[in-house]
Order: sequence, then C-alpha cells, then structure tokens
Amino acid sequence: MKPWSFDVTLGVAASVALASGCRAEAAWQEALEISVTWESESESMSDASSGSESDTETTSSTEGETTTTGGPGGTMSESESDATTATTSTTTSDPTNTSEPADCGDGDVQPGEQCDDGNDDNNDECTNQCKHWMCGDGYVGPTEECDDGNKNDDDGCNTACARDRVVFVTSKAYPGNLSGISGATSACVAAASSGGLENPSSYLPWLSDSEMSPSGFFFHSEGRYVLPDMITVVADDWNDLADGELHNPIDMTEYAVLLDGGPVWSNTLPWGDRYTESEHCEGWTVNGAEPGRRGYSLATDEIWTAIEAPNPCSSYAHLYCFEQE
Repeated sequence: MKPWSFDVTLGVAASVALASGCRAEAAWQEALEISVTWESESESMSDASSGSESDTETTSSTEGETTTTGGPGGTMSESESDATTATTSTTTSDPTNTSEPADCGDGDVQPGEQCDDGNDDNNDECTNQCKHWMCGDGYVGPTEECDDGNKNDDDGCNTACARDRVVFVTSKAYPGNLSGISGATSACVAAASSGGLENPSSYLPWLSDSEMSPSGFFFHSEGRYVLPDMITVVADDWNDLADGELHNPIDMTEYAVLLDGGPVWSNTLPWGDRYTESEHCEGWTVNGAEPGRRGYSLATDEIWTAIEAPNPCSSYAHLYCFEQE
C-alpha cells in the first residue's frame, strides 16, 4: 500500500460520517476499517503480480528434465538445448576430418598412398598397393624384364630385374656364303626353333661385315648370357661379354649338347666391333678363296671370336647365335 493511500481513505470516510451526522468516534472507526480493507486488497494484488513474474523467471525440474526461460520465443528444455548444441557442433566440424581408411584403387591419392591410378594392373607405374613400382617388389614394372622379388642373381632374373638370355653355337657348320648377315640370321632362327628354345625369332648371329657389327645391332643386355642348359654362365651382362674374357666357352648347341670344338665365322672383335673391313667373305656371300675371319668355340679369351689368321671362305665353320629382346 502506498503511503498516501491511507490518508486519502481516512479523510473520505471521516467526511462521509460527519456529513451524515454520525459521532466523531464512529466516523473514525469506519474510516479505519475501510483503509484496512483497501490495504489488504492492494497487498493481495501485489502478491499475485509478484508471483506471476517469479513464475516466469523460475527454473523448474520435472522427471530429470530442466526447463529454462527462453526469452521472446518461450522456454527450452535441457534435451532440446543438448540437441541444438550437437547440431551446431556437427555443422561447424571439419568436413575433411574423416576416419575412413584410404581406398586404394579409387583414383585419388590418399594419405599413406604413393600413387593411385584407379586400376588393378600390378605391372604399370602404380601397383595395387598404391606404391610406385620398383625392382624387387615382385611385379614386372614398365622398364623391367622380370621381377622375382628377391636379390638372387643366379635364378634367371638378377637384381637389376633383367632376365637371362641364351647363346649357343650351331650344331651345323656352313661355308662362307651365308647369303649375307640376313641369311645367317635365318640360320640362327631355324636352329633355335629346332632346338625348342624360347623366343626363337629373336636370335641374331655374332657376325660383322663392312656395314654391320654386333656392337651396333645387338641388344646390350643387363642380364646374364647363359648356355641352353640355363645353368652355365657365359657372361654376367653385355659389358662382361665385351671385356675379352668369358666365364665359360660358347660350346653348347641349340640341343644343349656340347660341341667338341670347332671354328666359328665371326670377323668380330671381343667388344662387338668388326675385326677387318674386308675379311668377311665379301659380306658373307662367297665360298671361294676370299678370306674370312673366325673364332674358336672352346676358347674363353679373345680367341673365342678373333683368331689372328683368316681362313678361306670355302672352308666350313659354325655360327654363334645370341638371343635378343
């Protein structure tokens, strides 16, 4: 009740009582009763208003769920608040942060992958493990001839991932007229085929004329040169073959049978160049008295390909045949 309300009420009551002719005491008593009633009603209204405001600001708890005043929009439960927080957290999280493992083969290079070409070919630049190919991984890469996944040089595939190649001496002997180097090539191919060797069409003769020599038209292998038994090593690679000394003589035929020595047409130096410009039976096309250079099949030094003295082209000699690519 406001301070001035009692005075006003009392004054009004007194005036009414005096005007009606009541005694002064009765007038004052009636004024007091009216004032008390008014004050009580005012306090009740104030309490009701205060209770309503308190209810708006009060936080209540029912069955473990807390309700909080939400301002202009109303109230919000604790579960709704948690959901809102979770939604905000999800929305603002880093979309690139994923726990899914890299999928090798999907074409995209993921963490932990060296490459990913999106295919299942193990013999290209990128293996199925999403790693760059390398010699020794067990997969034949683009520039590898073989890859057996080990470091053994004596098993047909060396640590440079180069394979063995076969060399043999023909079981047949020929006069100097071989129909040129092309005819000698045909003789090597026929012998390799007859002996059941792999890649028979790749064989070339170890011969030189005025235009061609093995150093120019042979494949310079990084792998070993072996005899047809696939065991006996003639040289470790091209450089070893061309150093003038063989590990073993080229004395085995296309049938894996040892030849008991014999001359071999050549006109070629140990490193593969021609021996002379003219002593090659006129390009391996004549059988007369013209000179032709030869080697010897049981030798391991430079004599294997270059005997000092020439022989007439009418004589007979064998051919060395080398597997190429």
